[in-house]
Amino acid sequence: MPTIHSVTLEHVSLGDLRRRYKPTHQELHPAIRRMCKNFKRYESSADTPLLIYGSDGGLLAARIRLQNRDLIERLSKAIDALPKKTKHYKFKGIKRGEYQTRHYGVWAAYMPEPRLTAEHRADGDKVLCFTL
Repeated sequence: MPTIHSVTLEHVSLGDLRRRYKPTHQELHPAIRRMCKNFKRYESSADTPLLIYGSDGGLLAARIRLQNRDLIERLSKAIDALPKKTKHYKFKGIKRGEYQTRHYGVWAAYMPEPRLTAEHRADGDKVLCFTL
């Protein structure tokens, strides 16, 4: 693994961001818009992974370049083999656009017995290449 550029933001914590989260669309306050020019930018480097942590040690963001070309091609082919499934998404009445998405995984935290997501079950054998 190459050298990792790790940043800790002293005035931001993952826990605080979770507490403040609201599932509604809100416009940015004009004061925040004025501050944008003062925000620190981290250059993107193909050779150096970037990890940004909050003051509580929670991982806020990660950017790591995948350099295995074969893996990228296999993933691309597997995605292309899925059936087309375009939806028109709205969130709190705001149209988010038209795109394809899948939610493959296992529900465990809220279930007495772990269960595959509905989309995982619906797409059947086509999702086997996405599971370990």
